[in-house]
Amino acid sequence: MSVTKSPAATWIALALIAAAVYWFWPAADEAGGAYWTAVGGDPDVPWTSPDGWAEMGVDFDFTSTPEEQPLAQALPAPLADSAPAVDESALRFFARQGDAARLAAEIARLRALYPDWEPPADPLAAPVVVDAELDRMWELYSEGRYAEVRAAIAERRARDAGWTPPGTLIELLAIGESRDQLIAASESGQYETVIRIGAATPALRVCTELDVMWRIAEAFARTGRPDRATDAYAYLLQNCDDPAGRFATMQKALAELPEASLDQLWQFERTSAAGVPEFEDVRIAIARNAVARGGEDVAFVLSFEDRTRMEALARAGPGAADATLLGWYHYLRDEVTASEQWFRLAHQREPSAESAEGLTLSLIALGEAEEAEDIAFPWRETSGNMLGVYLAAVAELLALDPALELARNVLARIVDTTAEAEDATTARQLGWYAYGFDQIITAEAWFVTALRWDPTDEEAAYGIALSRQRLGDTTGLAAIIAEWGPRSTRIRLVGQPGSAAAQPPAAVAVPAPVAVAVA
Repeated sequence: MSVTKSPAATWIALALIAAAVYWFWPAADEAGGAYWTAVGGDPDVPWTSPDGWAEMGVDFDFTSTPEEQPLAQALPAPLADSAPAVDESALRFFARQGDAARLAAEIARLRALYPDWEPPADPLAAPVVVDAELDRMWELYSEGRYAEVRAAIAERRARDAGWTPPGTLIELLAIGESRDQLIAASESGQYETVIRIGAATPALRVCTELDVMWRIAEAFARTGRPDRATDAYAYLLQNCDDPAGRFATMQKALAELPEASLDQLWQFERTSAAGVPEFEDVRIAIARNAVARGGEDVAFVLSFEDRTRMEALARAGPGAADATLLGWYHYLRDEVTASEQWFRLAHQREPSAESAEGLTLSLIALGEAEEAEDIAFPWRETSGNMLGVYLAAVAELLALDPALELARNVLARIVDTTAEAEDATTARQLGWYAYGFDQIITAEAWFVTALRWDPTDEEAAYGIALSRQRLGDTTGLAAIIAEWGPRSTRIRLVGQPGSAAAQPPAAVAVPAPVAVAVA
């Protein structure tokens, strides 16, 4: 295998990247330990207590420090007791390959194993003994092809009994295999296996293995141990410095932990030089989730802090989502003045079927049926639900007392929509609307239409009876009474002298009659 050395400048650049991006290996300080000690124990016994550490399960001690539990003690004996000479083969291979990520992780690992060790100033400048087979094994390792690495090692040992693979390769190979096993167990929901593998592999429980750490925390949460999951997230927030990783950790905690457990993690939040808390966006997500929940559950009580934060966000804009959430929150609690304001703001910014629906319902509740119909009309065909909201606005508009003389274009679109939907309720309401304007023939036609669309509509039949009485259609009145009289007292009494039920509603006087054509 030919190896081309990079210039020293390339190595320096890689080292700088490593220091800046991957320098997460925990050091011993007051914040907490670098590794968790794997112990067997009752989940109800605190990890710091030795009581109950029989073979009853697996848990982690988050309180041990590197002095109490150095990594070497957790490694297999042949590696822990190896000669003090540091195996830099992996480091040099990753440097030659230009693999900054793995190079940084290897530097961090060696520093944790050998506190007095310093990486070579330029590993590329040092003499390189080229071993093509070993380089191929490292390549397979870097590609995650661990089974092939094992096979290559076995094959070479069979050929050369005196050859021994580098201890670093064996160690990293075991860690990589454990990582894959843990991830596979996590993906398949085998959470106890995740915990067991994590307990047996301290090298995976570090800041450079955030995904693994999140999966371990998730496993605790999914197996009814939220306190241990909380401790796992707290460990990361205490010891890890990458801003993106810290933020993602808090997001993971938000998804897995109950609110009471999440409260324990805020103490680890850091503030930028500009005075901005690093988890402000997480707080926003919490507030947003709370408002959304409140929009579905009237019993849910939104905290003052969450409400204040969401109102400020909604006003700051420019989007409509937060204002819409606040609209539904207030509407569910019959606070329609507030819901109308938030839905209106949302609809002004980003008109949508949802904001139109909320605004229409709020306007109906406020008695603003004319505007409600106007808002809902353009959205009536977006969904069956929105059509129902529009027709509800129409029903309120037609039922206003005193009746409102509608513009011809408005009345025409109401008629067209009613006909398209074959909605008996609105047809009946159009009948009463026409009846109120003394358009009795039109009223009767709408009542007949409503009864055709809904043969059980007693009110439509009553409207027919009154209309025929007004028109002097005794034959038609007798027919509707014969059909409905046995089922409806008020219909049976229409036309009977002295009966209050027989008196039609008073006609509404208007300056000029408005034609209400039947579609």
